[in-house]
Amino acid sequence: MRRLLYQGQSFSGHERNCAYLHTGRDGDVRFANVSAVSGLDFDDDARGVATVDWDFDGDLDLWVANRTAPNLRLMRNNTSRGENHFLAVRLIGQSCNRDAIGARIEVVLRGDPGSTGFGVQGSEDGAAGDVPSLNQNSKIKIQKLLRTLRAGEGFQSQSSKWVHFGLGPSTIVERLNVRWPGGEKQTFEQIEVDRYYVLDQGQPESRVWQAPPRGTQPLQRSPLLPGRTTEQARLFLGAAPPIPVLRYQDFNDRPQSIGPTLNRPLLLNLWASWCLPCQTELKVLKQHASGLADSGMDVLALSVDGLGSDSVGSMTDAKALIDKLQLPFAVGIANEHLLTVLQIYHNVIFLQHRPLPIPTSILINRDGVPSVVYKGAIEFSELLADTSKLGIDAVARRDLAIPFPGRWRIPTLQVHPHRISKALHNAGLPDAALLYSQRFRDSSGG
Repeated sequence: MRRLLYQGQSFSGHERNCAYLHTGRDGDVRFANVSAVSGLDFDDDARGVATVDWDFDGDLDLWVANRTAPNLRLMRNNTSRGENHFLAVRLIGQSCNRDAIGARIEVVLRGDPGSTGFGVQGSEDGAAGDVPSLNQNSKIKIQKLLRTLRAGEGFQSQSSKWVHFGLGPSTIVERLNVRWPGGEKQTFEQIEVDRYYVLDQGQPESRVWQAPPRGTQPLQRSPLLPGRTTEQARLFLGAAPPIPVLRYQDFNDRPQSIGPTLNRPLLLNLWASWCLPCQTELKVLKQHASGLADSGMDVLALSVDGLGSDSVGSMTDAKALIDKLQLPFAVGIANEHLLTVLQIYHNVIFLQHRPLPIPTSILINRDGVPSVVYKGAIEFSELLADTSKLGIDAVARRDLAIPFPGRWRIPTLQVHPHRISKALHNAGLPDAALLYSQRFRDSSGG
């Protein structure tokens, strides 16, 4: 299952989301599958759902979290309430926990004398108190709705702390009872429908809460539309351990290596003779070779011809292209071991087990630590800008690695080298794993 997750595949075989409507009455539990007509049946590999009256219109909207993109959907409920009403309360604990988790709320509704159309709204707790009762003195139907305030609902989901009651056509709230965590009971009266109330533990009066005007904070549709793809990706690494030693050959069959440290920052470029974008990229790097050298960067272009499952191209093809282009920087020949090590490193850092595309380039600083991964052709202006950022501190690197600012529980990101050595060992490369582990044991004095 974890392998499916890392490969970006679906756990359930692209099973669509389901929505069910409770159609039973008076304790009759029946549900109808309304997935298609509800608009919720997305093929999203959904994992969690939270309810909240997001637009303060008296009905519940849904935030749906997905394992695949889009990672988050807002499903706004635009159904007209008509003659139906609601009540929403927020509990503030004093002697119990502040959020009053565990509290039980009972709303007692009163119908009109002699009414016969008073509907039953099922409780999430399935308590017998949900069934309307008949007051023998006044012949007035009484209905009790129950909710429990929980710390989590469903799989890895937390709905709003506002406890929402759908009242149907009922317009009169007889009283509202709260059993606070710890057993204390409290009754609130003079509660009106279609209102938001804040209830403080120990305080006899409820407080009406005024919702902000609707539309004051409109949400904008995400620019990442379904089906949009790109041939390029620039991935700035907020934290990464040094890359393992990489061994390759030059075109004279002499063994060479990269790491553990470098004299200057290095742009490692993987290319193939059969790849037209690679040929264009090599020409661009040749054109700007002097600018790259002036910025303090070395370039190493390694051919992957004849490698991988497709085994397209050959070293003869690669040598012919090198002779034709006359590149002014170092070139060489990759091998299966080098590609395997790079793929393992990529899988650990990004938690994605997807093959590296061709071309792929990696910008490595002098300490042997990758700073940026370019999938697809490089934008030269971005490359120069990224080179100037190689000396920034860990916090600045972290901020460059994310698309928007946030609040952090830890000051900087970290990826421990042990994860790399463990992944190398699990992939059947014990010698590479041992060499990598010894490198960090020796540097730490262990």
